[in-house]
This record gives sequence, C-alpha cells and structure tokens, in this order.
Amino acid sequence: ALAAGVEEVWLAGGADPHQPKVLRASAGAALALPLRRLQNLAPALAQAAGQGSQVVATVVAPAVRPYWELDWGQPTVLLLGNEGAGLDPALIALASERVTIPHAAAVESLNVALAAAPLLLERWRQRLGG
Repeated sequence: ALAAGVEEVWLAGGADPHQPKVLRASAGAALALPLRRLQNLAPALAQAAGQGSQVVATVVAPAVRPYWELDWGQPTVLLLGNEGAGLDPALIALASERVTIPHAAAVESLNVALAAAPLLLERWRQRLGG
C-alpha cells in the first residue's frame, strides 16, 4: 500500500497491524501508513461514496471485468477480503464497481497481500499516466 501511494488503510478486523510479526513482514511500512480500525465499514463506505469516491469490491467471478479495465484515476476505496471466504456479500452490495484478478482455475483464491499488489500498482500506473 505504501509503495502504491495509498493515503489510508481501513481495517475491519484481522491481525493487529502493530503486532511484531506484522511489523516485520511489512518491513516497518505499517508504521508509515495511516491506519484506521472501523467496527462497521458501511457508514464509512457510504460517506466516501457520497464524497465522490468509487467503492471497488474484489471478487472471484469470471463474469466480472478484470482490474486493469477500471479507471483507477478517481478517488477509490478498495475492498479486499480474506483468502477463501473473500468479502462479505453485504460489503460487495455496497460497491459501485466489482473487479477480479484473472488467474488459473487450479487456484481457488489469492491471499490478500498477493491480490492487493497488482490492484494497487495498476492504480499507481494509471495515475502516472502509463
């Protein structure tokens, strides 16, 4: 996220971003990013959408467009789920856009770090005009 110029990371649950293993794995980048823990994402997503941000849900579905076809140049809230379960259907319903990362059927899903990298770097690439 830091490498792709993300302004803030919202956390709905999961690991403590300041836990020693997380800090080591992020090489300290977790300390350089503004992190916000939210008990309920829905109000924050509604507020962001009301202020002109697109809310993008990542899903595993062949009928959804690939991530590189999205206009990442506008303000964006990117929703990433965990491996296996993915995003909560209630969060997907709040999204204005849905994208997927096409990959071989031999793999059911990608972990969140692996999924975030191409999405965020595509955002960065489009913002640089490439």
